[in-house]
Amino acid sequence: MTAGMQIKYLSPSAPCCRTFPKKPPALPTAIAHLLVVPKSLAEHDTCKRQVKRTLGRLHNFDPEDKEATPVWDTVKESQAFEKLMDAMKYFLGAIGITTLLLEGWGDERHAVAVRERTREIGVRKAVGASSRVILRQFFVESMIIVFLSGGAGMAIAYGLCALVNLIPMPPFFAGLMPTWQSGVLSFSVLGTIAVLFRAVPRHESSEYRSD
Repeated sequence: MTAGMQIKYLSPSAPCCRTFPKKPPALPTAIAHLLVVPKSLAEHDTCKRQVKRTLGRLHNFDPEDKEATPVWDTVKESQAFEKLMDAMKYFLGAIGITTLLLEGWGDERHAVAVRERTREIGVRKAVGASSRVILRQFFVESMIIVFLSGGAGMAIAYGLCALVNLIPMPPFFAGLMPTWQSGVLSFSVLGTIAVLFRAVPRHESSEYRSD
């Protein structure tokens, strides 16, 4: 058993009361906790209200009194935890997209690259290459860069996740679980940025007239 972990089990009430008798002033037959499971997640709130209403009728207290019937709502806890994980995922995703946008926004670097290839574009146009052919070449180059760099990045990311998952995980943490949706989204964002910040400037340079 891992240190710090607690093992819980369910036992019939009669042997449990004999083994662990209630301390005064509680009655021997008093029930400290109720474990209630709704039929479905959609009926969770209705089930909780019905339990409170029934207990209030039996023991003469207001069902709306939160101090009379405190509820450890594991459904709400799991929903709150899921929202927290989604917020972290969106936040980290926004950081990644912003980083790619800033990387693609290197105006000076792309302007230098365009000027360096203007002579090449002029030679290609002089021998009869159309702007469409030149733009197609730049687009193919951009896609090759996307697949090479993106593929290398995805391989490193999935490899790191696999290595982390080999380490014994703490309680309530399943490890790093990459999904195919995240991979598709990463490739889509990377491809879009590559087309916008690499192919578009090349398209403008392909329209230049050679002297």
